[in-house]
Amino acid sequence: QFFHERAIAQGPTGWSIVCQARPNLPDALTALMWFGIDDSSTSVHFPVYGSVTRVPAGWGGGGPQDGVTPPMMTFSLTSAFYVFNLVANWAYTRWDAIYPDVLNEILTHEKEYFALVEETDRKALALLSDSNPLVQAQGVEYLTKFTENVGETLLTDWVSFFGRLFVKYRDGFITTAKSAVTAPVCGCDTSSLPYQDEWYNRIVEDTGDVYKVPRSAIAADGVKAKKWTTIEKKDLRAFN
Repeated sequence: QFFHERAIAQGPTGWSIVCQARPNLPDALTALMWFGIDDSSTSVHFPVYGSVTRVPAGWGGGGPQDGVTPPMMTFSLTSAFYVFNLVANWAYTRWDAIYPDVLNEILTHEKEYFALVEETDRKALALLSDSNPLVQAQGVEYLTKFTENVGETLLTDWVSFFGRLFVKYRDGFITTAKSAVTAPVCGCDTSSLPYQDEWYNRIVEDTGDVYKVPRSAIAADGVKAKKWTTIEKKDLRAFN
């Protein structure tokens, strides 16, 4: 018998967190949690201060720990779990092509959050250091609104990001924007990654001579003789 170790990142993941302890700061700022939903390799981890009194709507809700069965069978674009699943499962279909875009988007967002946390710490510290409890409460509310705003904005961004990925990688192509002057049909250009040699070898092994090109169809220079004109998919009349 053999077994697999659990990977650091895998699809059937509820959430993942990185907890940051900062004992040199006031209690309301000491705990900072970087929260990610679904597969940790396709999730943006965003900052949630430990003192917040609310969480972003798309990231909240009850679960088994609350004695509640979550609506897992109801898809929703307002649910962070399903929006991040959209991106993750799309990336799984062509990981080598799509994941670099996903990783770049993750790192871009997290780099922005690192800078935002530094700024938010400074502003919150001024309120939390005040001797007036009411002003301190304003500091906690400030942190709560910050976390809510970051989470809600991230959810909106990720819906938009999925749309961009879908447009770029639909139908097995890699489609990028191009000037309408040079590409009047769609304002885009398409390419695709080549098949691996292993795939071609497998076709031959599985099918024998079924797809073997007849010698009569090969020109003297070894190139297949052209008997008809090939039309690019994007040039078909249906696209005009």
